[in-house]
Amino acid sequence: NGSDAGTEGLSLGVEGIEVTLVKKGGPAPGTTVKPFEKKAAVAKGTSKTFPMPYFSQRDPRWVSKYYGRYTMGDTGCVPTSLSMVFSALTGKTVLPTTVADWLYYNTKEFDRLVPGTRAPGIVKAANAWGLKATNLTSYASLTSALREGHHVLAAIQNNVFVSRGSHELVLKGYNNGKVYVTDPYTKSLSGWYAMSYLFNTKSTDKDDTALGLPFFKISHL
Repeated sequence: NGSDAGTEGLSLGVEGIEVTLVKKGGPAPGTTVKPFEKKAAVAKGTSKTFPMPYFSQRDPRWVSKYYGRYTMGDTGCVPTSLSMVFSALTGKTVLPTTVADWLYYNTKEFDRLVPGTRAPGIVKAANAWGLKATNLTSYASLTSALREGHHVLAAIQNNVFVSRGSHELVLKGYNNGKVYVTDPYTKSLSGWYAMSYLFNTKSTDKDDTALGLPFFKISHL
């Protein structure tokens, strides 16, 4: 949620509730929210989100880092996707390697039983960051989560993003049947795509579908 320092009021986007703070020479804009406004936001089950940074699993800083027999460049799409969403939901920079390290050393879901991350790893990592991963069980629930402004992790296969195996993407933003996709492997492919295209090319891999459809809404508790 951006703010224009030149305006009289500061609008803090809290999904479902809008709070306007008038600047009176106090603390820097955006640093304080009155207690009753915080309570109102919590009561509605909403929380502030921050701009999502872009991270690439092929970043030179970690592309060749091994986890078991595989590198971040090879199999790091889930940790990288999660790191972008965790950063957006917590307002703190969470690096892909931080998520990958946690998954590799605290679970068996990443690069241990199979190359890449099994679906339960998404749920476990979200919990570790004080967040919640909800499996979306239908096209309708997927569309609904996106309409509500949530971040969704999606595993896909055999499409423009991946020709072999499966791959994880971040979905955020919905408009007239299209969704904005952020690709942690090929940044240039990020953009608006038909939701039906992504749904019809969803992964059928047993590790991606271990908990149901390969779509997870990541949100505050």
